[in-house]
Amino acid sequence: MGKLPPEIGRIVEQLAEKAAAGKGGEWIAGYMEFDKSVSGTIEVSRLHIKDEDMAGLVSKPVGRYSTLQTGPLNEYERLEDICNCLVEELRRYLDPFDGKALLLCCIGNPDLPYDALGPETAKRIYPKIPMEPYFEKIAVFCPSVSGITNIGTSTAVSAIASAVNAACVLAIDATDCSEPEDICSCIQVTDAGLHINQNQETLDVATIGIPVIAVGVPTSIRASQLGIHVPCDDLLAPAGIVSLIKYAASAIACAILQTAYSGMDYETSKMFVDQLMLY
Repeated sequence: MGKLPPEIGRIVEQLAEKAAAGKGGEWIAGYMEFDKSVSGTIEVSRLHIKDEDMAGLVSKPVGRYSTLQTGPLNEYERLEDICNCLVEELRRYLDPFDGKALLLCCIGNPDLPYDALGPETAKRIYPKIPMEPYFEKIAVFCPSVSGITNIGTSTAVSAIASAVNAACVLAIDATDCSEPEDICSCIQVTDAGLHINQNQETLDVATIGIPVIAVGVPTSIRASQLGIHVPCDDLLAPAGIVSLIKYAASAIACAILQTAYSGMDYETSKMFVDQLMLY
């Protein structure tokens, strides 16, 4: 199926929302499900695309998608709510892999502020905490970007996943968005893998050989989305992006630690994250 205009995808998603609210269109539930809930102060929307034809209509691969509407990620007083909500979502995706090896793949270029989410998250995660883990092993890997290493990201991730006998990859990466209000104001989770815009690679079960759960935060927007027409359609990021990335990375790292270790609460995870940033 050829790529359809994005307006068609939005119409289909609106039909799924109506079906979830009992306002008609229940037929669509066989192809796509949608629901919304609130966790603490965070609104969570979940989309499950079940059918390849429907995936073509909405221009997204088959899979589950969760969006946490966090609001600005630099609102420190909401960090605990954000972490607790993200823990709930990560458990939905990672529970099947309890007792198996997990590879945390922190993607991005640390020298580009808007693309540094993965490396900044990796700095905040210590994989050998003396607590009971849910996973047999937790490994952390930063593959950098192919423009620096001349090695395809999927090649590097696949090799490391095989070396540590991982059952699942949890990938963390910055994304771009089409709406300026989404920048550093939501967290997205999916089991449909991760598409890397810089080198047009995809990390998913087809390229890596094991399931890929992706956590993304929109940190930039194309100039064309703002009505700015430049030859390269550059990615633009807001002032203060360095601080925003650090807050987002801390929230994600705290949530991953709570998801990975039995008995880990927010205060304990934050203690580990803060301690690592002293070095």
